Amino acid sequence: MDLSPDQRLAGVLAPLFALRGDADLGIGDVGALREFVDWAAETGLGVVQLLPVNAIGNDNSPYNAISSVALEPTTIDVNSIPELGAAEISFLTDQTDLEALRRGPVAYPLVKALKRKLLNRAFDLFLERSWRRNTARARAFRHFVHANGAWLEPYALFRTLMDENGGTERWDTWEKNQQSSPAAAHWLSRRTTTHRRALDDPFTHKWGQNWGVPLYRWEALRRTGFAWWRHRVRMVRRIFHLFRIDHVLGLYRIYGFPWRPERNSEFLPLSSAEAAQITGGLLPRFWDYDDATPEHCTKNREHGEERLRHLLEETGLYRLIGEDLGIVPEYVRPSLQSLRIPGFKIPFWEHDASGALIPGAAYERLSVATYATHDHEPLRAHWEHWMSVIEAALHRPQELAGERDRAWWDVRRLAGWAGFSVPRITAFEDVHENLLEGLLRANSWLAMTMITDVFGTSQRFNVPGAVSESNWSQRLALPISEWENDVGARAATERMRRVIRMTQRNPPAALTGTKEMRTADEHEWTRMEETGGAR
Repeated sequence: MDLSPDQRLAGVLAPLFALRGDADLGIGDVGALREFVDWAAETGLGVVQLLPVNAIGNDNSPYNAISSVALEPTTIDVNSIPELGAAEISFLTDQTDLEALRRGPVAYPLVKALKRKLLNRAFDLFLERSWRRNTARARAFRHFVHANGAWLEPYALFRTLMDENGGTERWDTWEKNQQSSPAAAHWLSRRTTTHRRALDDPFTHKWGQNWGVPLYRWEALRRTGFAWWRHRVRMVRRIFHLFRIDHVLGLYRIYGFPWRPERNSEFLPLSSAEAAQITGGLLPRFWDYDDATPEHCTKNREHGEERLRHLLEETGLYRLIGEDLGIVPEYVRPSLQSLRIPGFKIPFWEHDASGALIPGAAYERLSVATYATHDHEPLRAHWEHWMSVIEAALHRPQELAGERDRAWWDVRRLAGWAGFSVPRITAFEDVHENLLEGLLRANSWLAMTMITDVFGTSQRFNVPGAVSESNWSQRLALPISEWENDVGARAATERMRRVIRMTQRNPPAALTGTKEMRTADEHEWTRMEETGGAR
């Protein structure tokens, strides 16, 4: 597979949960993904980007995974499980209003409970029909358990402890005798035998953002040759050809806290000296070093490059992509370029000192250009906000003149970047194709478009720092199978196809493959679902 930056590609980002399949159970699954991959290939999109698909915790964020390897059970297409025929699925879902479950956003408690019921039943049938008879399927499963024992056994123990503690993954709230691996293993053996938005938060202004993320013990990882990280890349490589490292800055240096987020309110009114008395002298700080001196910057860059080189050694013919958005030290982007790791280019944020947007033609070839990630508002939301401000100023010119001028500045800046002009109030539909074309004409190797920007909708998948049921739950309006027959979806598909042709980002046949080749890949994913990842 040729993933050379010489071949410019167009791609589409869609969270798996947001896709609607013909027979899904209220959340996008691998069955819907198969349909989506075929649609993307037929449209000329050479890359499909997903958010992480690892097992998730109770906040339902794909970025708060509870395993670096295990797949999220709700992504499993239950219709592909041999033990679950149509009659069995119908019987088990008889008391569930599937139509209601499929219509709205993801109702995680209901969806998780239903899928777990189906998967438990499938496993019971597997034990009865295959395991006890030592069939080929049973032997394949036994081989998988043996080959993956290094991560599977601790993960199974962790899930057991989650169930024991009301389903929460927050291990630091569990009983003390369950909070470490040795203690938990001893507990299990005895049990077996006995049968706001962050920038509006005053705490953040004072101390920084406390995500509650545990820090890696890099010295311990180094002693093993970074075996855990290498294993993680090898497992990801079984499914994906490109994999993005979210917040790649964290491999160079990271800001850590000596207390959990639940204690933020306790520390908010304290001085540094008062906080240090409680924590034994520890305060929030950068690890390994801050970037206050050139020497510290050099050390952080060296540490990041060392860690990334180990990952690069495992990628083989595939590629890492570094998410380098936000405020990053000056050494990060040159470092990524020196390692031949693409970073991101979001036009709104790529500007010179005067605020003028840097032309897409000037982007490094080894980069990923996109208007938005899963954390951002779609294009339509931006455009309609600007137009509403401008229109409101027509009725209150003196009061809203400043806001109007700022909106016009944003509009003309983005339109100019994309290569067209906006002389008057203009509907989004009239500029949609121009905006897509502008992105795909950028010099970047990959031009990624949010699925919401393909269809020109205003749905938003996540608001960073906010706790809301709407986060990570929004789904597309129609099942993929209906896109061809829907006037709007069909027009959006043809528009995307036309822009890809105009900008010469058509993928080579070897990249997308024939439908038969893609079907073979889908069988591999299905088999991995059934065996948990064994080849």
